[in-house]
Amino acid sequence: MRREPLYHPILRFPILALIASIVLLEFPGSRDLIETPYSGIETINLVVQNVGEESPNTDKDIRQNDEIRAVAGERVRNYHHLRYLVKRNTGFAPQEYELSRGDETITVTVEYVPIPSSLVHRRFGRLLVGFTFLLTGLLVLLRRCDSIGILFSLNCTILCYFLADRPVLPTPSLQITGELFDDAMMVFFPAVFLHFFRVFPGRVRVMDRRAHVRRVLVIYGFPSLLFLVGSVFIIRNFFFVRTSSGVLTMMLAASTFYTAWYLLASLIVFVRNYRFSSVAQKQKLRIAIAGTVVGIVPFLTVIVWRQIMPGSYTLWEFLSSLGLVFVSISFAYAILKHGAIELNIVVRKSIVYAFLTGLIIAAYYGLVRLLGDYLTSEFNLRPAYFSVIAVLVLAVIFAPAREIVQGVVDRLFFRGDYDYKEEVVEFNRQLSRKLKKREILGYFSERMETLLKSSFFAFYSRDDSDGELKLDASDENGSSLPPTFPKDSLLGRYLSRYRKALMVEYLDSSWGRRYLDATSTEFLEASKAAVCLPIGSGESLSGLIILGSKRSGLLYTRTDSELLETFSEHLGLVLENAELHEATMEKERLKNEVMLAREIQLSLLPKEPPRHTSVELLGQMVSSVEVGGDYFDYFELGRERIGVAIGDVSGKGVPAAMLMSSLQAVFKNLALRDGMNPGDVISEVNKYLCSSGKPEQFATFFYGILDLKDSTFTFCNAGHCPALLVKPDYVDRLGEGGMILGIEPAKRYAEGRVRVEPGNMICLYTDGVTEQTNAGGDQYGEKGLIEFLRANRNLPLSDLQESLFASVLAFGDGRQDDDITNVITRYKIA
Repeated sequence: MRREPLYHPILRFPILALIASIVLLEFPGSRDLIETPYSGIETINLVVQNVGEESPNTDKDIRQNDEIRAVAGERVRNYHHLRYLVKRNTGFAPQEYELSRGDETITVTVEYVPIPSSLVHRRFGRLLVGFTFLLTGLLVLLRRCDSIGILFSLNCTILCYFLADRPVLPTPSLQITGELFDDAMMVFFPAVFLHFFRVFPGRVRVMDRRAHVRRVLVIYGFPSLLFLVGSVFIIRNFFFVRTSSGVLTMMLAASTFYTAWYLLASLIVFVRNYRFSSVAQKQKLRIAIAGTVVGIVPFLTVIVWRQIMPGSYTLWEFLSSLGLVFVSISFAYAILKHGAIELNIVVRKSIVYAFLTGLIIAAYYGLVRLLGDYLTSEFNLRPAYFSVIAVLVLAVIFAPAREIVQGVVDRLFFRGDYDYKEEVVEFNRQLSRKLKKREILGYFSERMETLLKSSFFAFYSRDDSDGELKLDASDENGSSLPPTFPKDSLLGRYLSRYRKALMVEYLDSSWGRRYLDATSTEFLEASKAAVCLPIGSGESLSGLIILGSKRSGLLYTRTDSELLETFSEHLGLVLENAELHEATMEKERLKNEVMLAREIQLSLLPKEPPRHTSVELLGQMVSSVEVGGDYFDYFELGRERIGVAIGDVSGKGVPAAMLMSSLQAVFKNLALRDGMNPGDVISEVNKYLCSSGKPEQFATFFYGILDLKDSTFTFCNAGHCPALLVKPDYVDRLGEGGMILGIEPAKRYAEGRVRVEPGNMICLYTDGVTEQTNAGGDQYGEKGLIEFLRANRNLPLSDLQESLFASVLAFGDGRQDDDITNVITRYKIA
């Protein structure tokens, strides 16, 4: 991607030097214009074009196309030499002019008079137009030092050079230098004009340095050759070496063709580029461009016509030069109407304040004059005394009167600015009352709709999971925006660094094509954003607001930008507080949810185990921070049978607890029925979960019946951790049954049956025991549980459970990953 050439800042200095030279030379130039004797003979390159109506030589035999060869017997080298010969005639004495007319030479006595006042006025009007251009070009040059700024200021400077006055040059070296410089200005102006419209109003193709150099050579190649050839003829003529008329005719034709072609090409290129400009650029520049075209085209047309058809076109030439004032008027209108330059408020207020201040002074002067005349005539007061009193009164009342007037002006003509200040106060007041993020963004969107009439509003917020800025809220017109904002793009880095409203409407296409990366360009084009407003939090963006263009078609102004930046500062703080509030509320909600889930979970557990002389039971659950769906139960099924169950549902919190609550109700109702064995109970529970539960909800379950009369344990395991039957010499894993509950509604679950002998122990547990991890990521595992049970199987059940929990927690370095639940049944020794 090509950057702006490094010579742009360097070019600023010669242009500033040229501007300073034009200004400084205007003072002696104006003096010489007034002091130089006036003959009324107008020439181009010493060839007579016209004899003015106010000339003292209208009755002399001086014709169009006569060439001045000598003045007062001294050969004339060029136009600057002619001015010098006339200027030194301080006595306004008549001088003999030697004129060349075809093949004959004639002598005419030329008379002089002081320059007419009407001509001075016309020259002053042209000078005013020229310096308007010069000031405009200087402002642009100081504010913008890229191709457009450099070329625009150079065009303005050259136009001012054509309209300004230059002093009489006294020495031959200055005279020939002046003529060469004049010719350079005239030759290169069409090329600079074309170059400006090649890059204006901003749509240029990105090129590498070589392509840029080739383009410059194409534009300036022919005028450079034309200037070199013309310089040879200028030097030859200066030293009285004559050039054939045929060669001069060819040079004139080439110069005329070049000027006309470059000016026509400038308009063609401008129209083409303008057609593809953004709506914002067109709106900013439409009036200014129209005024520029209306002002410059007639002026350039007259210049070309003068080269083709020399003659008395003085009036048209004067009117065309005055027409250039349309350029400055159009720019002034653009400033006042569309804010094309950010001085609109300053310019408007300065004009109105200055005008009203003048009215105050004029009114005071009139009052003092009338009152002074009355007091002087009636009381014979001296005017000097009254003048002193009037000055003192003016010093006392002027400043308060001006402040009052300015306040009235602000309220009447600039009420929008006061409304904005009130809006900031009201915005802050309303936001301070809102605690929810959606309410805050909704209110901001409403204010943008009311104040700025934005076509759409969208808010991108940072996702804490991956740090991306994702579309979080928008109105109905902003719903089609890209889902994410490229925070790592150049646009994202710019907004993150500067934290100021980026007025996308004012971005030049040429700047964007050179500096914006592809990701930024794609986002701006896809979103059609007019304003990007960053919302900061710490060192990174916490959010981004995108606004569409105004529905009115007007552009966002400097005041709009300042308002948005003020809003964003307070909005960032309020959103941050809202997030903290929401986080606190969410934490409180989760806390309440955990408490509710724990209450539900505990309500499902048995209060105490069944008491029987032949068996000992004990169950316990230690909840983690995040409550899961663990469950255990034991209950009597007659005098000689005891049911034992344990389960675990998917999920955490209240949803898991509610699911287990419903399963427990169904299970307990089925288990207490006569004749229902474990396999049948589990099959029915599975059907219930498949029909009533959500697709993502499932459960593991283990249900067994200890028959004390037959010393058997019949069980069904639905995808749960295998129960462990601990005997003196080995441990049996009880895993018969089937898959987890909630998958296949027609699934029939099998049963297993083992013999239980006195002294044997059955341990039911959840995965919170075996899946506890340590710092290295290793699990406690079934092997660790079996080893623990073998080593501690003779402990009392209460001590055994406490030791088991302590062992699991010690393995996890004091950290508990999940609920730890187990039920231990020991068949007593007879």
